[in-house]
Amino acid sequence: MIGTVSYKSGFSFSLPLSLCAAKDGTLPFDPQKIAEGILEEVQNTHAVHAPDAPRKREPVSREKVEEAIKWLNSRSRLNPEKTRLNLYLEKQAAHQKSSKRKEDSYKEALEMSKRDPRNKTANDQRASYDRWIAENHRRLTAAIQAAHMDWVTTANKTDVEYHLGLIDLDLNKAITKVLETQAHASGSRKLAS
Repeated sequence: MIGTVSYKSGFSFSLPLSLCAAKDGTLPFDPQKIAEGILEEVQNTHAVHAPDAPRKREPVSREKVEEAIKWLNSRSRLNPEKTRLNLYLEKQAAHQKSSKRKEDSYKEALEMSKRDPRNKTANDQRASYDRWIAENHRRLTAAIQAAHMDWVTTANKTDVEYHLGLIDLDLNKAITKVLETQAHASGSRKLAS
């Protein structure tokens, strides 16, 4: 999994690792179609619950759910060519891509320190790896923080998650179903579950 989003209401969803952006930065899925599919799946579901109920959930009115769906499907104020849910999914993927880049960079640096012929002992390898971390950690961490702030501010992360919480259904299944349908339609690789 590349990430899990959890809500106070207890539901969460994760996007499969295969949805990471390609090396050229493109996404192997159309976030707009995913958003539309999720919203359609939500509209077809009758199990809706209040997001902040401690144990026993009271049903949310159909009007509230429809308002939440309408809000999620409305255009973003900061990026009017995209819906709020579409922009949220894009920014989430960018944040996860940045996190993955850091993780991959650390692994690659460790392997490079092991393969470097100048590093004859384990202490030499460790010193080389430590130098690399000292030189690169701050930059990689800053990139993750910048992507997170972009997700929070540009994509209205908190507001989107609140509205997703209003339509609290088994969103994990809805997202997975939409992604699998889209992957099948585009002929792309099978998604990991």
